[in-house]
Amino acid sequence: MKLQHGTGGNMFSGDDLPIGRWVDMFEDRNGLFVRGELLALDTDLGRRLLGLMRGGVLDSLSIGFVAKRTRAGTGRVGRYLVECDLHEISLVDTPSNDLARVLPISPMEDAADKLRDAIASLKGKDDPAPDPMSKLRVALSRL
Repeated sequence: MKLQHGTGGNMFSGDDLPIGRWVDMFEDRNGLFVRGELLALDTDLGRRLLGLMRGGVLDSLSIGFVAKRTRAGTGRVGRYLVECDLHEISLVDTPSNDLARVLPISPMEDAADKLRDAIASLKGKDDPAPDPMSKLRVALSRL
């Protein structure tokens, strides 16, 4: 997963910067479906990217690929990729294909992120809670 691909790898612009990884990818009736995970959310850039996604600014995807076989599209679809070599998928604010959108982050995912962060904060600390359930109770009390 990269941020705003397509500038020739200018490291000072932030473009082409790896920001996460794709954990699931399959084709459904709408096209390519991907599920990703942003990494380094404990950094300024990570928090900023997550905020931009939650705010609907970074809400699209764009792919880098080489088409091997295509067929003509219909309506809003210019062409269908029958076979291609997929090189990367980037999070962007302006997609080439207006249908390539990021689903909103749900409140349940927000809660899971907060719980994950609270549990992670317990790692490596002298914690009076030796068993997993006690650790969970301590983490929940920190939310």
